[in-house]
Amino acid sequence: MSTEPVFQLFKDIKTWKRNTEQARHKPLLILYAIAQYLRHEQKEFTFLEIDRELKQLLTRFSEDKYFNTHHPFWRLQHDSIWVIENSDRIRTSGGGNAYVSDLKKYNPKSGFTPDIYQAFAVDKNLPFNVINYFLKTGFSQSQQDELIKYLHIPNSPQKSCCPFCSLPSSRILFENALVLGLRDAFPVSPGHTLIIPRRHIASFFETTPDEQKALQDVLHATQQDLQQALKPDGFNIGINDGVAAGQTVMHLHIHLIPRYTDDCTDPRGGVRWIFPDKAVYWNNV
Repeated sequence: MSTEPVFQLFKDIKTWKRNTEQARHKPLLILYAIAQYLRHEQKEFTFLEIDRELKQLLTRFSEDKYFNTHHPFWRLQHDSIWVIENSDRIRTSGGGNAYVSDLKKYNPKSGFTPDIYQAFAVDKNLPFNVINYFLKTGFSQSQQDELIKYLHIPNSPQKSCCPFCSLPSSRILFENALVLGLRDAFPVSPGHTLIIPRRHIASFFETTPDEQKALQDVLHATQQDLQQALKPDGFNIGINDGVAAGQTVMHLHIHLIPRYTDDCTDPRGGVRWIFPDKAVYWNNV
């Protein structure tokens, strides 16, 4: 999934400009929201929270004392990066601005669009690239340093120790927006493939409906490719979900294992062999 179009959305936001002056209301709101996402994984912000925090930011980092915070909160929707819950309840003026009395009354939740948060999850550097863009295009070096401290913005993404969160592109064989497919580094049979979500989650039971569909799509595409290339006689599909179930890498992965006639002495029982003393059941049937 390319995250460049998402980055471009941030670059294209409309801000008030006069000569070399540029309003800082939207950039400061965006910086605050991304900082909260990075620090606390916060994705929802009420109007009253934005109103309070943005006024403090404008007081410290803007010479413009026009503190109508409801304008950037509302207008950011039109830049295709921000959504406001139940926005249809909020009355607007002839110029399209929200009535601040309604925003205070209903205190709607807001946040970046699901596509933005998905892009942040896929590309860990993206939120930092957005932060750097707004810092460098709108603030002096001393203000940049002060903003980083004020918002407690990390200097860089923390490196993940998860092997599936830092895969080189050369290992990826199949992918869609939510899921990757790659060959197992320690295959138990030719073509042994792993299907993994891009999002770092440990269990299959944490997946969203969209992720489940994406996993299924890549699983089918991989199976068809293996069937054509290697012509196996069967497949095992399995998930080790939890330490007690044998999971050693705590990032969900589905094993797709091609099976071949005579690749073992007796394949009967399949996955039941996780308990060898209970695998042979047919003698008792």
